[in-house]
Amino acid sequence: MDGEPYDCVIGFSEGAALAAALLLTDAARESHGLKPMFRYAVFFNAVNVLSPSEMLGKEMAEADMRRALETFDGGAHSQGYCSDDHVRIMSSDVMSAAISIPTLHVIGLKDGFRDFSRDLVKQCAPSNARVVSLSTGHEVPKGRDLETVALEIEEALAMISLAAE
Repeated sequence: MDGEPYDCVIGFSEGAALAAALLLTDAARESHGLKPMFRYAVFFNAVNVLSPSEMLGKEMAEADMRRALETFDGGAHSQGYCSDDHVRIMSSDVMSAAISIPTLHVIGLKDGFRDFSRDLVKQCAPSNARVVSLSTGHEVPKGRDLETVALEIEEALAMISLAAE
């Protein structure tokens, strides 16, 4: 990407995983002197971060891959609608590039995918990763929880704006 980075990327569940995959791919480009695509990222209840490239990540074990596909597709895999060829995962144990931009990780403590969210935190620069743990499941925050998250985002964006000036 040429020019200035976008202010923020926000994703929930598979959208958070997709945003993370984009940022991890972007982190590898940063090592070649390129600017990051975004200034800030917010991940709500991220799931498995799957690789967009055969060059990044590691191949998932077949049992893990089948379990993940069954979870995400509601049975379409078992009916032959989904392929399980060469699915690669971008996990903290194999990725050398880390997301360097400031990040906010919203993790539902009752979310069955919370371990994937926690692994994503490990793939971000420790000094730039903030975590908000909520007593919810796999859902977008509501009420006071949403207010808490909104304040965290507002504070981070204000700091990013000041740094850009």
